Amino acid sequence: MGACRLSRDKARSIALALGMLMVIVVSMLLPTNSESAQGTDSKFDKQLTTDLDEFQQEEDSRVDEQLALLNDGNPLTRSDAIAHLASFIVSASPETKKRAARAICDRLQEDPNNGVRHEALDSLRYFHEAAKECIHPLIAILQNPDVREGPERRRLAAADLAAIGPDAKEAIPALNAVLKDHSDEYLRNDAILALLEIRPDEKELGLALIEAVGDSNLSLRLDNVPRLRSFADAARDHARTDLIAVIDEAAKALQAGNFESEAKRVRLDADLLRRIQPPWYQRLFAELGEHRVIAIVIAIYLGLFAISLALLLLYPLALLWISEALAVLSAAPKVNKVVGVGEAVFIFGLFRHHPRVLDAWVAKYLAPARKQFASILTVQQRETHVTEVPVEFDRRIVPGLTPKELKPVFSHKRTCLLIWGEGGSGKTSLACQIARWAMSDDKSLRFSAQRMLPILIEQDLNLEVESGKSALTAEIRGRLRELTTVAKTPSMELVHHLLERKRVLLIVDGLSELNDSTRNKVHPIDPDFFANALIVTSRREEDLDRVTRTVIHPHRIEGNRLSSFMEAYFSRCGKRELFDDGEFFEGCKRLSQMVGQRNTTVLLAKLFAEQMIAAKEQQASKDLPEDIPDLMLEYINRINREVSELDDRTVHAAAKTIAWECLRQSFRPTPASVDAAVKALGNGAKTTLEYMEDKLHLVETIGAARDRVRFALDPLAEYMAGLQVLETNASNRDAWREFLAQADAMPGAPEGVKGFLLAVRDCCQSPKGAELQVLEFVADELGERCGLSAESVR
Repeated sequence: MGACRLSRDKARSIALALGMLMVIVVSMLLPTNSESAQGTDSKFDKQLTTDLDEFQQEEDSRVDEQLALLNDGNPLTRSDAIAHLASFIVSASPETKKRAARAICDRLQEDPNNGVRHEALDSLRYFHEAAKECIHPLIAILQNPDVREGPERRRLAAADLAAIGPDAKEAIPALNAVLKDHSDEYLRNDAILALLEIRPDEKELGLALIEAVGDSNLSLRLDNVPRLRSFADAARDHARTDLIAVIDEAAKALQAGNFESEAKRVRLDADLLRRIQPPWYQRLFAELGEHRVIAIVIAIYLGLFAISLALLLLYPLALLWISEALAVLSAAPKVNKVVGVGEAVFIFGLFRHHPRVLDAWVAKYLAPARKQFASILTVQQRETHVTEVPVEFDRRIVPGLTPKELKPVFSHKRTCLLIWGEGGSGKTSLACQIARWAMSDDKSLRFSAQRMLPILIEQDLNLEVESGKSALTAEIRGRLRELTTVAKTPSMELVHHLLERKRVLLIVDGLSELNDSTRNKVHPIDPDFFANALIVTSRREEDLDRVTRTVIHPHRIEGNRLSSFMEAYFSRCGKRELFDDGEFFEGCKRLSQMVGQRNTTVLLAKLFAEQMIAAKEQQASKDLPEDIPDLMLEYINRINREVSELDDRTVHAAAKTIAWECLRQSFRPTPASVDAAVKALGNGAKTTLEYMEDKLHLVETIGAARDRVRFALDPLAEYMAGLQVLETNASNRDAWREFLAQADAMPGAPEGVKGFLLAVRDCCQSPKGAELQVLEFVADELGERCGLSAESVR
């Protein structure tokens, strides 16, 4: 019924329009004179305008009548009203068309009757541009594949969007999504038609047409061949050079489908586009011109990048300072939002830990670092280093370690040096010398291209750090601040990069003497262990998590090389001219007799050489020491002589007491409790301890709480403790048996406590042992545990 009415109404409208057209044509053909013609034309125009206005008002009235029926309770009435609206809307005024389109859009969305909704959807195509009031509901229908009325509703929505034309650009993403839906070929076809009407050169449309031309359905292929050609023509007309690749694919698809003439035409469109395609830089500028915000952001980034490169070349440290300052600003949300420092943080952050920046940081603080490193007591006592000492380097013997041997080792990304040997063998002295080479400005003395700052850790770590932070890294960070004398502690991030890029040389001295908690922090295999340049000294050959490491094992000085070492040492000290050849060789002979069948350690040779120098410079009449315990006591006398606030015997007694406190627990030199040492010293203990630390530098208190004390030289501690044991046990057989049992029970015995056992044995065989009537079996059994014969005497 609705269809019949629609046909009658359409026929009436068409007849009226044709009648008016005939009147206009006849009036134009009638002959008139100019004046009468003008008058007639004017009257005719007015009459025509009046007729048209009346006709439009009549149509608007008809539309209003039908609009009123849209609220009728009968769905058939509403459906007929929508059908009549479609016939009257052609001649209605623009405002009336919009009102009618909005009303039909409401029916499309809200009407409870399926037939009414379907009629509303079907009629929208007659509204053309006015139907753009319904774009959003049409998009919603397209995007919903599960509509109640079936797939036909989506097809009608696509047809309505096609009728709207270019004004329906908002629907392009939804239509592109439909092109990927292969469940309904007819829907895809309608979507293609809609895109051709809305934007005929859409990239997704071209790809869909190419796919349709290659479809197995012959009808679908034939329908889309001319559309694909039209797509290529539209791209050419709109100078869409960005679609050249798509048009090339279109030509290939047409060629594959045996559509030769169309393929030729499409290739021609592609060739024309190539001819007008601007150079890449013009395309780039054009693209940036269309996206000014993006262009501004890119310009900012490029400007910051250029500034960063300039600073990297001219003043690298500025990058680090700027980055740290910007990082502080970016942490404040309000400042970051207003100023927009995020981009600057990103750009400057790219270079703030560049090798040039790290090298500049090291160079800035190298001078104070050298001074601070040299002031460390451990380093002071090893100021003179003799390189002419044979060492086992990576399983081969070299007469003396030089930077030349170290260069290949430090050329790797990660370097781990293990220097192990007995007490007094020169482990720490060698580590300190390597540190000096690392800081040298002379490239011939350096074993790496870049200079390094040495961090010396020789005491147990403070494990009370913030949760989630490494105690070792925290220690390094604090010592780096002390070494460089900077007011502000370097950031954790900077410390990590200095360690990773081998700008910091980490030296862990005496690992075997540190407690288990500290040892457990020295794990090179740990992902959070950042030190890539590591030196470890120990009394035993540590496995260090079985990482790749270079092992250095200093040897004792053999008798035939003793004079060469003494010669080198005196020369390094500038004291060789004090001795004529006779005096020099007599001193070497005396030292050789002192150590007996054992080769001498570096420390003993140095101490003896210093005794020779002191005796010569002071014109002392006293003979040189005859045994090692006496040598150690003379060493204490010599440094005490420079202060002389306490007598030698008092200092000897205090040294022996403190030394025994440092060795009694493990028979190895380890830090002792200050409270225990003070208790053992008795009256005036604190004054004596301060004197030995501040004036004589024999001991030092360590730890964050300064609650532990240790000897500066491990062999000195062993011999002083040996003398203390000697005086305590004397001729007491049971006491010695208990001592030997304790030695056997120590972890790693006997090799791990060999240094102390040798010191006790030397003390037993010294005149002091005879004076105290030490039983002979003590030296014999100590010698057996150390692998020496009972007849070994000096």
